[in-house]
Amino acid sequence: MKDILRLAVVFLLLCGSNILVPLRGAAKDCTSILPLNLMGSAVWGAISENYTLERLLDTLHIFSKAPDEELIAKIDDYCQKLLEKGVIIPKPEETGSETT
Repeated sequence: MKDILRLAVVFLLLCGSNILVPLRGAAKDCTSILPLNLMGSAVWGAISENYTLERLLDTLHIFSKAPDEELIAKIDDYCQKLLEKGVIIPKPEETGSETT
């Protein structure tokens, strides 16, 4: 996945609902609890376990017969929502040149 987790956000199961809760370290950028639907739970799990897009699509195909292009668009939309809410942050760009 192209995004990484914010370190101070916790995934919890509360009263049968999946939610993300910001801890003190993320409170400045992530100001509220975020409930997750099925898509959100799958995306969060994929990011937290460092799954490939293909593995996430395989998981989503268990619940949906939608074509890959439609699911990828939904994944991108959900990742954008998580970015806007301050729950995830983008990975730093890799330069490809290492200095030793």
